[in-house]
Amino acid sequence: FKTPCLLWLQGRISLSRRRKRYHSTRDDQHHLFLEFATRSGSWTIMAIDRHRPAPRLTGMDLADMSPDIQYFERHELHGDGPFIIKQAFHLIHAQSLGGVITDYDRFYTNAFRHLLPGEWLEVWENDLRFFTDNAQDEARLVALREWETLIHEAAAKVDKRINVAAKQKELMYSAGFVQVDE
Repeated sequence: FKTPCLLWLQGRISLSRRRKRYHSTRDDQHHLFLEFATRSGSWTIMAIDRHRPAPRLTGMDLADMSPDIQYFERHELHGDGPFIIKQAFHLIHAQSLGGVITDYDRFYTNAFRHLLPGEWLEVWENDLRFFTDNAQDEARLVALREWETLIHEAAAKVDKRINVAAKQKELMYSAGFVQVDE
């Protein structure tokens, strides 16, 4: 079967909120969602608001920050294989997992296995890099670039990667996804 995947790569965080959220083209059929990195629950609330009846949401997060919502079931996101639920989903949404996931090959293989045939994985990932369009501002970025280097070195010491956005498409194809759109 063909499992499509939507991939949003290398967008700047300031621009990410301007883009349309939840890109899946099969809105009317989704009702079992799995969300990674729930955080404040803004994506969760938006997904519930867009669907009637409300979807059944399972959220995976690093900390107990997730919202208290009737249709939401929370699980802790930890380890290399966060797919502890023996269930298939219509949509799996993951956002900003750089520095969280150790084994991306395993993560995407598990995501592929936990999707119903023909359903969607949506990933929003940003790289931690600072840019400027103004050459005069380049000198102001020196301290930020030093901090950036230190963050990457610290993450590498615990076998984590921060800048993973550029590799996501290749990893998804390797896991078995057949249509990866950016």
